[in-house]
Amino acid sequence: MGVMSTPVKMRALGTGLVLLLAASGCSTAPAPGGSATASSPAAAASAAAPVTSSTAVATSAGATPDASTATSTTSTTKPASTTTSTSSAPAGGSLAVYRNADGSCTMPSAYAGKDFTTLPGASTKKVIALTFDGGASNAADKKILQVLADKGATATFFFTGKFAEMYPDTVKTIAATYPIGNHTYDHPYLTKLTDAQVAAEISKGEAAIVKASGGVDPVPYFRFPFGDANAHAVALVNAKCYIPFRWTIDTLGWAGTANNSAAKILALVNAKATPGGIILMHQGDNPDDHSTLDADALAQMIDNLRAKGYELVTLREALQA
Repeated sequence: MGVMSTPVKMRALGTGLVLLLAASGCSTAPAPGGSATASSPAAAASAAAPVTSSTAVATSAGATPDASTATSTTSTTKPASTTTSTSSAPAGGSLAVYRNADGSCTMPSAYAGKDFTTLPGASTKKVIALTFDGGASNAADKKILQVLADKGATATFFFTGKFAEMYPDTVKTIAATYPIGNHTYDHPYLTKLTDAQVAAEISKGEAAIVKASGGVDPVPYFRFPFGDANAHAVALVNAKCYIPFRWTIDTLGWAGTANNSAAKILALVNAKATPGGIILMHQGDNPDDHSTLDADALAQMIDNLRAKGYELVTLREALQA
């Protein structure tokens, strides 16, 4: 359960993103007709005409990602650093972003350089995504999974590699039903690391998750620890064939009863729910009072969102081609 801090404002990436993605074997395919925006994701193309310029604008929590995009030629080169995961190319090509069997990446240019605060392509649809981060303990997982099952609801889960090593049965159970993502190996501030260290955090986290889940690949879902990101860090994540997802609402459920309550969480979500929103919650308990406020609030939260007309979706649905 890492504490989420205010996201770091990201710098414009420019053409450096294209060079890094190309060097790492992560291609960006433009949308049909040459137009690609964050609000209208297109299916991944198998080839693209060379482009000489690109732009990427990063986002901060509570702000909708800019629609500018980054484009480059399609590459089949294998990434410079590989992992132990299996290919995540979905049957029938149902995802727009995936790692190919040869280790290269298929990624529409609409997704490159983005750290999505809202679901791409869903800003006008009354859908919302529940997401949970697992890093410290699995104290709330039994209740979370029971509520989701009872309500017929869905969610996306992000694990650190250490969490996967500590709770392999939990990871395997969740991965059998819900999309899972990579939250690095041990939850560091990525902007303070070297490129090689960032790559190692991503790859080591992925390997641990794949092992614990019984072979389920977390590609392409990624979440920055602490929300700590900048344009260069996003490029490094993209080079590993991951799309980072931030959040629209942070419930702060990890803060414990001294600073929060289930009632406050419900009021926050009711006030700030928005079409295409992403809600951040945690799987663990507060280390001091061992409260699990997110789990406590979850059943009523689902009922409240549905009463407001929201459909609960996963991040997988946001990245479908």
